[in-house]
Amino acid sequence: MGCLDACAPSLTPLVLGTCTQQFLKGGIRALAFLKCNASFDDVSGGITDVQAWEDLVLSSDLVFTGSLIGSKPKGSATKLRTQSCAPEVVTARVQTLSFRDFNADLDNLTQYDFWNSIQNNYSTLQLLYITCEGYVYGPFDNGSWSIDVDDVRNETSEEPVFMDGSISISKLTLTKPVLVAGILSILP
Repeated sequence: MGCLDACAPSLTPLVLGTCTQQFLKGGIRALAFLKCNASFDDVSGGITDVQAWEDLVLSSDLVFTGSLIGSKPKGSATKLRTQSCAPEVVTARVQTLSFRDFNADLDNLTQYDFWNSIQNNYSTLQLLYITCEGYVYGPFDNGSWSIDVDDVRNETSEEPVFMDGSISISKLTLTKPVLVAGILSILP
């Protein structure tokens, strides 16, 4: 089936840098939460400048988690048939991040305060996640994501307690990351 010339899109070519296949590495190093009234546009350098991140932390507008074990599997699509003679179309997608946080403050147990604060205020926070290579995904606007986190205590004393969490993000298309040189050096 053809289309009108005015409906034909411009296509973005795939550019491969070398003759050898290259890969992005998996894993999520940390999460970051940014207040809804703060923005990387408000600080010099923008999101790719590590100094902007430090400035937002100093102003108490941004917080990081400690090191995590995290992953993002393929999202779940909502599909709808809109025409009898055509297949279903994707109308929405939920992307899910899963993580485990083994960090603990044994003196004051502030990990509970931190995660309760995030759970109680997530609707007014923007979310970002940072990979092991320093790529940043987001920010995902407040209202476009939700979080569920709880502590897990195993049966034996040899296994540590950890925070087990999942984040659901409503976003139809892929999120292109940006590389933030030096960000790994400022993470807790």
